[in-house]
Amino acid sequence: MADASEDYKGIADAALIEESLPYNIIAGLHTIAFRPNNQLMDSKFIFYSLQNINFKRYGYKIGTGLKVFGISANNFFNFNLKFPNILEQNKISTIINKLKNLLALYAKKSSCLDSCIAYFIRTFYDYQQFFKQKNVQSSIVKSFKLNDILIKNNIRNKDSSILNVESISNKEGFISQKKQFDNYQVASKDLSNYYVIHPKDFAYNPSRINVGSIAYKNPNDVKGIVSPLYVSFKCKNDIILDKYLWYWFKSANFEHQRVRLSEGGVRDTLSFNQLSKMKISIPSFEIQKQTIKFLEILIQYKEEIDLKLNNLKLIKNTLLQNMFL
Repeated sequence: MADASEDYKGIADAALIEESLPYNIIAGLHTIAFRPNNQLMDSKFIFYSLQNINFKRYGYKIGTGLKVFGISANNFFNFNLKFPNILEQNKISTIINKLKNLLALYAKKSSCLDSCIAYFIRTFYDYQQFFKQKNVQSSIVKSFKLNDILIKNNIRNKDSSILNVESISNKEGFISQKKQFDNYQVASKDLSNYYVIHPKDFAYNPSRINVGSIAYKNPNDVKGIVSPLYVSFKCKNDIILDKYLWYWFKSANFEHQRVRLSEGGVRDTLSFNQLSKMKISIPSFEIQKQTIKFLEILIQYKEEIDLKLNNLKLIKNTLLQNMFL
């Protein structure tokens, strides 16, 4: 499917049926199927032209329907498409196509790195199997209840001196509440009851931890405050490294215990008392450091790939909006 501006997402999307497909395509009733009727038009050039924002705006402007919003065939074929000679069309579509293939390659790299990170977290935190394979003595691993290694945060913003109100996103972790809610702050005017979050603290939403709504504040991050509806805590660093615990929260070991201990209802809820009942196997500090270092190398590499992927998307979208009129 075509890329679309966020404002026009889903409006006048287009797809190109590649000649190399080994099967025929059956189109639905609300689909307009067509092909160039002469050798003056390149199919890929038309396809990329239909991803231009001008066509999206046209489709949004003349679209009709209440239950199903769409463009009629007559309106579609009345769209004024400007195009150069066939040689220029071929050059333009070739450039965009190469960029498209490069995007697919980086997207595949990013997906593979996600799988690698998940695999190693699953492997490292399944100690019984991992140390058995590596012939490492299990005596270097000790089992703890989280109650023994966590300190619940009860520090309130009593003097309301901290104004950095944050929410927890399952994708970005701690995030400014204004950014989370499109420059709208949902916090109450009285911030004195909010929890103060220091660097190396954790916090989670008890009703949304099942979808990954948990965050860790990195050592270089600034202090913030979160709603009293969140649960926040920190580690006893003489037993476990905070980053080591952070990656454990992404493991299957944690997820299995979360499912077992959560209270059912409209949403599964995990209180701090229930969290404290969980068990975690903790190796020596040296193994913890090695585990963190290895995972962070992978994560940093994925961030670099994702940055390149986003830059390529920006380049492609810019070309689509400037090479087609």
